[in-house]
Amino acid sequence: MIIPKKAQELYNKADQYIDKKKYDKALDFLKNALEIEPNYAEAMSRLGFVHSKLNYKEMSKDEVFELSKRALDLNPTSPITWSRMGSAYNEKKEYDKAIECFEKSIEIDPNNSLSLLKLSGSYFRKGEYDKGILNVKKIPELITGLQDMLSRQKKIYQTFRKFQSIAKEESKLHPNDEKFRTLSTIDLSNIEDKIHDIKQEKLKSAFKEMIKKEIINVIPFILHEKIRRTILKLGVKYTRLQITEIAEKCGEPEDCIIVVAQDMIKNKEIYAEYFKSTKSLVFDQQANIDEIDNLMKKFEEWEKESRNKKL
Repeated sequence: MIIPKKAQELYNKADQYIDKKKYDKALDFLKNALEIEPNYAEAMSRLGFVHSKLNYKEMSKDEVFELSKRALDLNPTSPITWSRMGSAYNEKKEYDKAIECFEKSIEIDPNNSLSLLKLSGSYFRKGEYDKGILNVKKIPELITGLQDMLSRQKKIYQTFRKFQSIAKEESKLHPNDEKFRTLSTIDLSNIEDKIHDIKQEKLKSAFKEMIKKEIINVIPFILHEKIRRTILKLGVKYTRLQITEIAEKCGEPEDCIIVVAQDMIKNKEIYAEYFKSTKSLVFDQQANIDEIDNLMKKFEEWEKESRNKKL
């Protein structure tokens, strides 16, 4: 089937907006492409993807599923239609069928890293972690991207700690110097408050880039994962814990634990409340027990999203 040039241009434009996460605009371009060629299978698949990103406001999950099936029927030789069908099965938690679709997409296009990543995700969701990891290792650019991301995070984190260590030493030599005393007491859990107390512009600028982003992104990903797993496990065992106790159990800095715990609470990854005055976490233990499967699913989704965002 020959797709009209204008429809292809609209499809490509939609892809550009998808890359920028401007899904409303992408939706318009895909609709226009399908007006020109109603049987444009790839545009139909992408349309389903965009509706999922827009939380099915205009089209229900079932309608998107049927749209994905129709696109696949129209063009069963496209890796895009197979990949989208796999995502649709993932939405329905039919992971075996999703795996079949992603494998078909990879069979058509062996260099399709996105389908490899989605295939890994389906295995992870099934609990077959070894197979998931095995497929992730087949994505060289993903491995390189992860290594680069972890290296960048580690450097930022180490720079902060080194900078703070110097400030602590200087504060001993200059006990009356406010700027060094302030810097030496900063921790990641209250850095946004403390930054305003730094008077010297040169010192303040050292943190500007850090503050522009969420503080959570300063902590290396490997620490995120370890702290989150520890908090999830403790949330079903205890009703209250001091941050110092959590630090002892996972072996990571207290200020990092506070930042990660607050982020988990905000994103409803754990049912708990943080009390700043006592530096403690109070868990809704029963809710965590009741929801442990959903909480673990959110954790796995966080891991996947975090990796994707950093690539």
